[in-house]
Amino acid sequence: MISTVALDGLLLGVVSAVFLLVGRPSGMLAVLVWLLQTGVTVGLFWYLLKRQSLHADRFTYGSAVGYGTLTGLFSGFVCGVLFVLYITLLSPGVVDALLDQMVGLYEQLGMADTAEAVVEFRPFLPYVFFISYLFYFTFIGLLYSLVMGNFVKQTRPPFSAE
Repeated sequence: MISTVALDGLLLGVVSAVFLLVGRPSGMLAVLVWLLQTGVTVGLFWYLLKRQSLHADRFTYGSAVGYGTLTGLFSGFVCGVLFVLYITLLSPGVVDALLDQMVGLYEQLGMADTAEAVVEFRPFLPYVFFISYLFYFTFIGLLYSLVMGNFVKQTRPPFSAE
């Protein structure tokens, strides 16, 4: 089961990373992109969970929750690695521009100490992003599987014809 979970997490992580790296437009388009992202990830998660339940002789609610949580963990790992690679190798200016914007805002508000702390925190940001993606995707996988697990659980009688 762990190899299936890892491959499914890889697929879900890559799909999530594509949506993440595309960027966030503004206005009404942002809402449409968010709805598309949510619909695709929920639909893919449902498909993967349903496929896993069909291949198992006995797929209980606990199996569904465990599978969904582990899939979320693996997809968070994949998405976190891809995002860290993006902000460190492909486009390091994105984080610098964001930090400059934050420092400027804190200085305008008269919070110079906080602005200095933000600048000192810069080297640790990739680690923070990676860990936060692990927690976020694991939590989302747990929530999705808690809801969807009740609909995909199945037990076959021990002496069935199949």
